[in-house]
Amino acid sequence: MITLKQLRQRRDKFIAILNTTKPDWKGQIDKSRLDMSYCEDCILGQLYGRYTYGMLDLELNNEQAVEYALQIEKAYTPLLSDIEEERLLKEYDKLTKVWKEVL
Repeated sequence: MITLKQLRQRRDKFIAILNTTKPDWKGQIDKSRLDMSYCEDCILGQLYGRYTYGMLDLELNNEQAVEYALQIEKAYTPLLSDIEEERLLKEYDKLTKVWKEVL
């Protein structure tokens, strides 16, 4: 399980990229809508229209997405058990929390 401190460190790495590539990025994010577990409501979704569009535009791979606090290590899959899905959603709640801290 990842800690809030680790998520903040990862988030801060990506903020440095956003500050260069999209200096007005904070003004484009609807904090009340932000949810890192949804492709349209996450940071990339709100900035690029969809998570995958942002990944493509920034030329990021899945490992980098984890490194930059854009996703949790284990990607969502509908084949998760209820317990695994609940744990994963809690991790995404933490991810959303750390992003909301900077908005």
